[in-house]
Amino acid sequence: DRISVIVAVYNIEAYLEKCVRSIRRQTYRNLQIILVDDGSTDDTAQQVIDAFDLHEIERPIRQQLPCNPAKSIWSGSAGNVPITLVRKENGGKADALNMGINISQYPYFVGIDADSVLQYDSLHEIVTPVIEYDNVVAVGGLVRLSNGVELKDGRLTSYSLPKQVIPAMQVLEYDRSFLSARILFD
Repeated sequence: DRISVIVAVYNIEAYLEKCVRSIRRQTYRNLQIILVDDGSTDDTAQQVIDAFDLHEIERPIRQQLPCNPAKSIWSGSAGNVPITLVRKENGGKADALNMGINISQYPYFVGIDADSVLQYDSLHEIVTPVIEYDNVVAVGGLVRLSNGVELKDGRLTSYSLPKQVIPAMQVLEYDRSFLSARILFD
């Protein structure tokens, strides 16, 4: 089945292109990328427009969920993955995700942060249980801090605890919380 990857964006010009490229490299190919610029005051939207040669379009938006109105809609692709950029008035992350759901054309969606990168098989792994089992309505992924992580073409090449104490404790806390939740709910 087809999925929309929705990225709520606000003043994140330094990370967004890397995020989009990690989505584009996914082994799961039946997807679209929806970027919702929630009123950024930096060059976030323009960088994406330039990087992926997006063009402004006119398009109706289904108003299923409440959200601030769109200012403009842009369309293009990263390789053969369609990208839609919606520029809208600031309303916060939930408002931006609502806009992404409203504009989505696919039956499933995944929301990720704009400063995130995905491992090459993340979408395949996360979508499989939803598609294969009728009783699965939502899934979550393991979030890791990027400290001590090296990715090459979306593949984990090395992983070690950060050398500094506070980042190392953050990594251990993330791992503990995700792994204990998995044990409780499996």
